[in-house]
Amino acid sequence: MHEILRQYAAERLARRSEATYESRRRHADYYVRFLRRWLADAKGPHQVAALRRMDSDIDDARGAWDWLVAQEDVTGIRRAVDGLCWFYRRRARNQEAVTACRMAVDRLRILVDRADTGAAEPLRTLIRVIVWQSRFMTDAEAELLTVQALKLLDRTALSDLDVRWERAAAFRRSGRGRLRSDPQEAMRRLKESRRLFRDVDDRWEEALTLDVMGQAALIGGDFTAARSYHERQLTLARRLGNPNAQALALRGLGDVARETGRYQEATRLTEASLALSQKVGNISAAATALHYLGNQDLMVGAFDKALARFEAFGALYEDLGKPSIRPNTMKTTVLMLTGRYTEARRIGEASLQAARDAGVTYLEAWISMLFCGLALVEGACDRAVECADLSVDVYRSQRMPWFLAFALGFSGCALVVQGREEAGTKRLAEALTIGAELHSPHALDYALAGLVLLFLRRGRITRAVELYAFAQASSAAGTSQWFSDVVDPTYKAAIADLAAEAMADAEARGRAMDADNLTAALLRELS
Repeated sequence: MHEILRQYAAERLARRSEATYESRRRHADYYVRFLRRWLADAKGPHQVAALRRMDSDIDDARGAWDWLVAQEDVTGIRRAVDGLCWFYRRRARNQEAVTACRMAVDRLRILVDRADTGAAEPLRTLIRVIVWQSRFMTDAEAELLTVQALKLLDRTALSDLDVRWERAAAFRRSGRGRLRSDPQEAMRRLKESRRLFRDVDDRWEEALTLDVMGQAALIGGDFTAARSYHERQLTLARRLGNPNAQALALRGLGDVARETGRYQEATRLTEASLALSQKVGNISAAATALHYLGNQDLMVGAFDKALARFEAFGALYEDLGKPSIRPNTMKTTVLMLTGRYTEARRIGEASLQAARDAGVTYLEAWISMLFCGLALVEGACDRAVECADLSVDVYRSQRMPWFLAFALGFSGCALVVQGREEAGTKRLAEALTIGAELHSPHALDYALAGLVLLFLRRGRITRAVELYAFAQASSAAGTSQWFSDVVDPTYKAAIADLAAEAMADAEARGRAMDADNLTAALLRELS
């Protein structure tokens, strides 16, 4: 009797298990198809509705993913990964994405290692998931993954499979990670990525690659190329009918306009980008647009407006669970320029430690430059020089000319105040040279404090008055409280005996100057 009951129970359990399996299989198959349809919608003009639909289905989609991984369903994983990860990307749910990808990577590695020849399809799928995982990680973490992916792509087991998409994606992520440490190598990898995406006719991924290429050109100081890449990106995005891609392109064009001194155009383009990003629910892109708008306000001396933008930028980063290093660094910049030195130091010190912990050296260098500015106000010349030297060394080694020009301006000022006139002159001249080569007015803007003090030390009082008047009329930095606190004590003492008529004439000449001609004249005088 007991044996009959046992057999009956076993048969019932087997039928129930089979029914459960079939139910889970149908559920997974449905959501694989759903994710593929959703991804197509999410890249087109109806992406807002698509995102809302996915918001309500993500738990079921993730459940299907988990089951596919547990079943070692390579085909299902490959068909689902793009849609699942794109949703996580758009909603900035980075940790969930990393967890989902890592679970699949671990299982796929076992499959690949189990096969004698590293079975081709599991291997290709493993690489695709690794590349997606890298998109949700820091540059340092992502580099380890992309190195693995590129090595796996060279395995002979893949010789009969098309892995151009995977190779293109790996090159782009690796290039993005090198934007600030090695812009030339970054651009080489990005160009190869774009070529491969074009070969497989993935125009959406090509548009994303053009965005990163524009960033690389901008960081390298090639504004003409940066504008060209973003214009091509915008044309492609409009052809695809993708408002999110259009928002990214407009933001890139705004960034180029800002760095070349076309502030009204920069604001118009970036505000259009922000509006599109908000419309399609891309919070991460909206945060970056607010960052760029704050930079533009900063460059024209609208300090209160800039601070409000950076506060909003920081709030969105907090909502996204992202580190606050960048927003806090920009807040520190505004606070220093507006004379709120205690608050600037407090936020700056926390940001400096966070940048060091995260290995974000370019932000560490920027904060060190700001600490140079604070030390100048405090009269601590040696510390100012030390902070500026650190900043200059980083930006020079990482070949970041735009950032280097700023650091050289602060460094030159610190050296002049310290009494090292020759060394200060060289730094200020180098800053102006970079500005002239980049056709960017910002190098002159942040070199003006050092230049006024340099000409005062040389006894060329009327030239110093011209530069001071130019700074007050045409320079954001020149209208800042920081500029007054660093320059005014020496300046006011030096002009005390200057005749009123000579003073007025020099001020008039300074207010009438334009940045390009003034830069060229100063370079002749400093040589």
